[in-house]
Amino acid sequence: MLSLMKQNRLVSKTICLLLGVIINGSLLSQTKDKANFFVKNYTLHDGLPQMQVNAIKFSKDKTAWIGTRAGISKFNGISFDNFEEIDLKPDYVHDLEETKNGDIAILNHQGVYLFDGSTFTLLDYPDSLQYKAEYDRLFVDWEDRLWINNRRKRRCIVYEKGVFKSANEVDELSDIEQIKYVIPNNCQEKLCVVAKQGHLLEVSKKEKKTISNTVHVLSLPRNTKQNHHCEKNRNSLVYLRDKYKDDLSIIDVRIDGSVDTLLKNETFLKQQKKGETISLLLDDKLVEYKGNEPKTIINNIEAKYNYYHSSDSSDDLILIGTDKGLIEVRESPFYHFSEETHQNIWTVNQTKEKEMIFGSWGRGITTDHKELTSIVLDKKSTDCNANQWENSNKYIYMGSTKTNGGDLLFPTGVGISMYKDGKVSSFYEDEHCDQNNPQLFVYNDGKNIFSAACPGVKVLDQSGKLIRTIDSSLFDHKCILTITKDSSGKYWFGGRNGVASYDYAKNEVINYEYDQGKLPLKVAICSFVDHKGNVWFGGVNGLVRYDANTDGFLMMESFEHTQINAIHQSSKNQCFLASLDGIIMLDLESYYKDDELIYQLFNEQYGYYGIEPGQNGFFQDKDDHIWITSSTQLACFDPQKLVYTSEERKVIISKVNGKRIGANTKNIRLERGANDVLIDYGIGGFHKDQLIVYRNKLNDGAWTQWEAVNNSRFQDLGGRKYHFSVQAKLPGQQKHISEASLEFYVDIPFHQGPYFANYALLLSLAFLGISVLFYRNNLLHKRINKLLESEKQELIFKTSELEGINKDLQRKLEAKITSQKSTIGDKLEIKVNDKILLLNKSDILYILAEDNGSRIVSRNKSIWTLTSLKEFESKLDQDLFVRIHRGTIINISEIEWIHQNNIQMKDGKECRIGRTYKKSILQIMS
Repeated sequence: MLSLMKQNRLVSKTICLLLGVIINGSLLSQTKDKANFFVKNYTLHDGLPQMQVNAIKFSKDKTAWIGTRAGISKFNGISFDNFEEIDLKPDYVHDLEETKNGDIAILNHQGVYLFDGSTFTLLDYPDSLQYKAEYDRLFVDWEDRLWINNRRKRRCIVYEKGVFKSANEVDELSDIEQIKYVIPNNCQEKLCVVAKQGHLLEVSKKEKKTISNTVHVLSLPRNTKQNHHCEKNRNSLVYLRDKYKDDLSIIDVRIDGSVDTLLKNETFLKQQKKGETISLLLDDKLVEYKGNEPKTIINNIEAKYNYYHSSDSSDDLILIGTDKGLIEVRESPFYHFSEETHQNIWTVNQTKEKEMIFGSWGRGITTDHKELTSIVLDKKSTDCNANQWENSNKYIYMGSTKTNGGDLLFPTGVGISMYKDGKVSSFYEDEHCDQNNPQLFVYNDGKNIFSAACPGVKVLDQSGKLIRTIDSSLFDHKCILTITKDSSGKYWFGGRNGVASYDYAKNEVINYEYDQGKLPLKVAICSFVDHKGNVWFGGVNGLVRYDANTDGFLMMESFEHTQINAIHQSSKNQCFLASLDGIIMLDLESYYKDDELIYQLFNEQYGYYGIEPGQNGFFQDKDDHIWITSSTQLACFDPQKLVYTSEERKVIISKVNGKRIGANTKNIRLERGANDVLIDYGIGGFHKDQLIVYRNKLNDGAWTQWEAVNNSRFQDLGGRKYHFSVQAKLPGQQKHISEASLEFYVDIPFHQGPYFANYALLLSLAFLGISVLFYRNNLLHKRINKLLESEKQELIFKTSELEGINKDLQRKLEAKITSQKSTIGDKLEIKVNDKILLLNKSDILYILAEDNGSRIVSRNKSIWTLTSLKEFESKLDQDLFVRIHRGTIINISEIEWIHQNNIQMKDGKECRIGRTYKKSILQIMS
């Protein structure tokens, strides 16, 4: 844990680096044993509303709040939120603090603004208060009282129970004269009071105690204010400056109430712990104290950097406010080397004597002995002329290796060059001396040396003698970029059009291509075999692993569409990918244990600012430091210093329909009439991770797909309560890392509902239909009554006729059916929609006309079809089926009884007889 002194020391060293390094344009120390800081300057171009940063505050959720002369901003490490859509907000910020309930208190010349996450509320200064614009220091105590100090007029006011008043009006301070500053000690619930003649008092509701009456504290400078909240990693409350005549002192007021005078007449008076260094910003210079020896690191800070206004820290991060914008500083594990001395480095290696050797594009093979120096080239007689050979050695390609004897091999335009004993000579020359077909990558498997070329692969022995050429015709891809060997002895080649496995004994190649479906990688750039013997390839669109069970490659979902240029495994659980997004660290153990890739991205936000990492550009030296090449910077890092983030990524719902909601808001009512809802969400606090993906759902619906989109829109919602949930995770991981939810109520009149027009249309049609049916029913009723009257007078079958017909009906029907069975077809084709159904004719009871088609009633089903009754009549056997009405055909074998005006069927159905069909019925009885 950093003490307050250590944090102040880090701030001071940051300013030193910022001024002495960034402004002067030189690089940080290239010595890996010294601390290295990454510094980034945020200006108007990054979204900062104004360049003078007066106040900085990290809230409890680690969000950075930035106060400038143009107002308040929220900074998440990537972008600035300047609250542009809110009208009521502070236009000038003096100081910032956080209340106990999480509100941000913003000191302004008008008063104090409180921001609850959605709206700003202004606490106006009373009209009687003088020097409003000069109250510029704000503190919040354990009771949420706001203590506001005026460092120029040296007076203090407090906001308590809804009113502003003088500090002397507070009960426990009523008898103290000339209160200049009040600084809360929240750990012990006491007030540190600077009073008359600079006396320091410690005040609580129970007692009042004088800490010192001789320190002569005359000012409370901005650049010494520290976080006053009670936190375990802090041991100091605040640094006060005592400037009396020509003397200068720094008074360290500690949380336990003790006071240490650190400086007097610029002499260190208190012996620090052994090895402890303190750096303090004093007026216009940065002074470092180690032991008793003060050392001025920087003079004339204001002349170089205008002014230093504010700072705050969180974990290993420091933000500094200056006249030239916001400065972010953190210790970085990456060490970058000057482009002036390390230009276009494409490969890195190391001699047995631990001397670093570099292969560059344009400068050849060089050494880093004090300064980058070109190595002497031996004269060599080859098929190439001397100029060709020497010129080709100036252009080193993507890979290098060692011979079994420890000599270094580098691929060049016309062959392979060897570095040995400080000189470069030819190890292998291409027989054609063709610079259009360069050697791209060199690999030593301990027995043979493989040289990847464009085209084909050369196999050499340890002396450089050519053993065989693996013909380019064996490959579906011509230019080989990477070679590796798995635990079974099989070689793997990756190139521009895919991957190939190679059996050395059989001289056989098996190609895996993107178009085949077994390789989801379009171009294979780099490869490695992990500690479990599995083969991995990285390329232009992701990372894949060979699966022997399917004889194909599996794409790692987390890195699909990510270009991987280099791969290196430093230990079982540390694997590094060089991508266009930065350096990615993978935990392979978690992958094999839980089938989940845990990873961390290190980009410019973490101090790595190389652009386009080099192909196969990783190298681990004998001190276990890893080197990485790129188009812009050669960098080096200690893999043990790269750790997976322990910060909790908490997803928050920030806006609904463009209107902010508070962090603790769980239920809102939308504006009346609004039923199109846009919900914004994201990761809260200060973070650098841009790889987060989200999914959401509404009510009990299904979750959406995971996407890197941080908002959702719902349209045409009906008036009621809805429950919205959103989850966040890293791509490729199974479990989500955070979830947030919100209930909202859509208040919309029924006639404005999303389906009201449809409902209204349906209701109108229904009403019209009912009216038509009522009218038709009325007419039908009249017609039926009229028909019944007529039928009473003239029946179709007289009673006398029915007496003989029904007496012998059963006997005649059975005889008729028996005689006709041999003539009946087995099946009847019935077209229903786009299907053809086959129905046994003997199963049909009757067929009724219905709507624009017919309904067939059989023994076990009822079917409606577009086929007309007339068509069925032509298809059915007329000896068995008879039409008794214009809307009815019956199976005569199913007749139960014949009445005067209808026929009763065996299933109980009564079918009406048409007057014109009486003759047909009589014929079947003949």
